[in-house]
Amino acid sequence: MKETSIFQFRLFRFFILGFLFGLLFPVAATLIETGRLGFPMTVGGFIAAQKSQPLLWIIDTAPVILALCFFCKGLWQERAESWADTNTRLEKANLELEKTQR
Repeated sequence: MKETSIFQFRLFRFFILGFLFGLLFPVAATLIETGRLGFPMTVGGFIAAQKSQPLLWIIDTAPVILALCFFCKGLWQERAESWADTNTRLEKANLELEKTQR
């Protein structure tokens, strides 16, 4: 039961890390576009920049997309570790079997 909770926690950590990393892109893009368009660096200026530039809407999806990518990477890593553990146990079992057959 503990392995499941650790497994889930690690995957959640990958998801959050991807989301936080992905937040850098829309924040930076909005700040750059707000400054480029000459809007004030206020919430109203950020909203005006978002309304005036549809490309920012696509960039705004980066946190979700990167969170899912990081989650998949974490899932792959968990499975690879599980397969490596299973392989190690099988190799040990084969060695024991070979010893008993001699």
